[in-house]
Amino acid sequence: MMKASVMATGLVLAAAVTTAGLVTGGTAVADVRHSEVPESLRGTWIPATGSCPAPTGSGFVLTARSYAKGGETCSVEWVEERAATPGTMYSVHMRCGTTAASETNVMVWLKGPDTAATGTDFRDLADARICR
Repeated sequence: MMKASVMATGLVLAAAVTTAGLVTGGTAVADVRHSEVPESLRGTWIPATGSCPAPTGSGFVLTARSYAKGGETCSVEWVEERAATPGTMYSVHMRCGTTAASETNVMVWLKGPDTAATGTDFRDLADARICR
Protein backbone atom coordinates (compact mmCIF):
# COMPACT_ATOMS: atom_id res chain seq x y z
CA MET A 1 0.00 0.00 0.00
CA MET A 2 2.77 2.41 0.93
CA LYS A 3 4.68 1.55 -2.27
CA ALA A 4 1.65 2.41 -4.44
CA SER A 5 1.18 5.71 -2.60
CA VAL A 6 4.85 6.68 -3.08
CA MET A 7 4.63 5.79 -6.79
CA ALA A 8 1.44 7.83 -7.21
CA THR A 9 3.03 10.79 -5.45
CA GLY A 10 6.06 10.49 -7.71
CA LEU A 11 3.89 10.46 -10.83
CA VAL A 12 1.93 13.52 -9.68
CA LEU A 13 5.18 15.35 -8.89
CA ALA A 14 6.66 14.44 -12.29
CA ALA A 15 3.50 15.65 -14.05
CA ALA A 16 3.59 18.93 -12.10
CA VAL A 17 7.25 19.54 -12.98
CA THR A 18 6.58 18.75 -16.66
CA THR A 19 3.54 21.04 -16.75
CA ALA A 20 5.46 23.86 -15.05
CA GLY A 21 8.22 23.43 -17.61
CA LEU A 22 5.74 23.69 -20.47
CA VAL A 23 4.01 26.73 -19.03
CA THR A 24 7.23 28.65 -18.32
CA GLY A 25 9.06 27.19 -21.32
CA GLY A 26 6.89 28.98 -23.90
CA THR A 27 7.65 32.33 -25.44
CA ALA A 28 9.49 33.85 -22.49
CA VAL A 29 12.28 31.29 -22.57
CA ALA A 30 12.41 30.64 -26.33
CA ASP A 31 12.51 34.27 -27.50
CA VAL A 32 15.52 36.57 -27.44
CA ARG A 33 15.25 40.34 -27.75
CA HIS A 34 18.15 42.23 -29.35
CA SER A 35 18.77 45.99 -29.24
CA GLU A 36 20.18 45.91 -32.77
CA VAL A 37 20.06 43.80 -35.93
CA PRO A 38 22.23 40.67 -35.56
CA GLU A 39 25.35 40.62 -37.74
CA SER A 40 24.06 37.66 -39.79
CA LEU A 41 21.13 39.78 -41.08
CA ARG A 42 23.08 42.90 -42.02
CA GLY A 43 23.33 43.62 -45.73
CA THR A 44 21.13 44.14 -48.77
CA TRP A 45 18.25 41.66 -49.09
CA ILE A 46 17.05 41.18 -52.68
CA PRO A 47 14.58 38.79 -54.34
CA ALA A 48 15.99 35.25 -54.42
CA THR A 49 16.13 35.34 -58.22
CA GLY A 50 18.36 38.45 -58.19
CA SER A 51 22.14 38.47 -58.30
CA CYS A 52 24.78 40.26 -56.26
CA PRO A 53 25.91 42.96 -56.23
CA ALA A 54 22.38 44.19 -55.74
CA PRO A 55 21.15 46.79 -58.23
CA THR A 56 20.43 50.17 -56.63
CA GLY A 57 16.91 50.35 -55.27
CA SER A 58 16.26 46.62 -55.20
CA GLY A 59 15.20 44.98 -51.98
CA PHE A 60 15.98 46.50 -48.60
CA VAL A 61 19.07 47.19 -46.51
CA LEU A 62 19.53 46.25 -42.85
CA THR A 63 22.31 47.75 -40.74
CA ALA A 64 22.85 47.45 -37.00
CA ARG A 65 20.31 50.21 -36.24
CA SER A 66 18.46 50.96 -39.49
CA TYR A 67 16.27 49.63 -42.29
CA ALA A 68 16.14 51.31 -45.70
CA LYS A 69 13.87 50.66 -48.68
CA GLY A 70 12.76 52.82 -51.58
CA GLY A 71 14.39 55.99 -50.29
CA GLU A 72 12.88 55.70 -46.80
CA THR A 73 15.05 54.97 -43.76
CA CYS A 74 13.65 53.66 -40.49
CA SER A 75 15.34 53.30 -37.11
CA VAL A 76 15.39 49.83 -35.58
CA GLU A 77 13.94 49.81 -32.07
CA TRP A 78 14.48 46.11 -31.31
CA VAL A 79 14.70 42.68 -32.95
CA GLU A 80 12.96 39.55 -31.68
CA GLU A 81 14.62 36.20 -32.37
CA ARG A 82 12.64 32.97 -32.24
CA ALA A 83 13.71 29.39 -32.91
CA ALA A 84 11.84 27.96 -35.90
CA THR A 85 12.14 25.31 -38.57
CA PRO A 86 14.02 25.30 -40.92
CA GLY A 87 15.88 28.30 -39.46
CA THR A 88 15.72 31.12 -36.96
CA MET A 89 12.95 33.69 -37.37
CA TYR A 90 13.59 37.38 -36.71
CA SER A 91 11.08 40.20 -36.41
CA VAL A 92 12.63 43.64 -36.84
CA HIS A 93 10.56 46.35 -35.09
CA MET A 94 11.12 49.85 -36.47
CA ARG A 95 9.92 53.43 -36.43
CA CYS A 96 9.90 55.27 -39.75
CA GLY A 97 8.72 58.64 -38.41
CA THR A 98 7.77 60.28 -35.15
CA THR A 99 4.22 58.98 -34.61
CA ALA A 100 2.93 55.64 -33.35
CA ALA A 101 1.43 55.10 -36.81
CA SER A 102 4.96 55.03 -38.20
CA GLU A 103 5.81 51.78 -36.38
CA THR A 104 6.30 48.78 -38.66
CA ASN A 105 7.87 45.32 -38.72
CA VAL A 106 9.85 43.22 -41.16
CA MET A 107 10.21 39.47 -40.75
CA VAL A 108 13.35 37.61 -41.81
CA TRP A 109 12.94 33.82 -41.57
CA LEU A 110 16.31 32.24 -42.33
CA LYS A 111 16.22 29.26 -44.68
CA GLY A 112 19.98 28.90 -45.22
CA PRO A 113 23.23 30.83 -44.67
CA ASP A 114 22.35 33.55 -47.22
CA THR A 115 18.66 32.91 -47.93
CA ALA A 116 15.44 33.75 -46.11
CA ALA A 117 11.76 34.41 -46.48
CA THR A 118 11.11 38.12 -45.86
CA GLY A 119 8.00 40.28 -45.56
CA THR A 120 5.87 42.35 -43.23
CA ASP A 121 3.85 39.33 -42.04
CA PHE A 122 3.26 35.64 -42.82
CA ARG A 123 0.88 36.44 -45.69
CA ASP A 124 3.46 38.23 -47.81
CA LEU A 125 6.67 36.29 -47.18
CA ALA A 126 8.84 36.02 -50.29
CA ASP A 127 12.14 34.22 -50.87
CA ALA A 128 15.16 36.50 -50.64
CA ARG A 129 18.94 36.38 -50.58
CA ILE A 130 21.47 38.64 -48.94
CA CYS A 131 24.29 40.53 -50.65
CA ARG A 132 27.14 41.43 -48.34
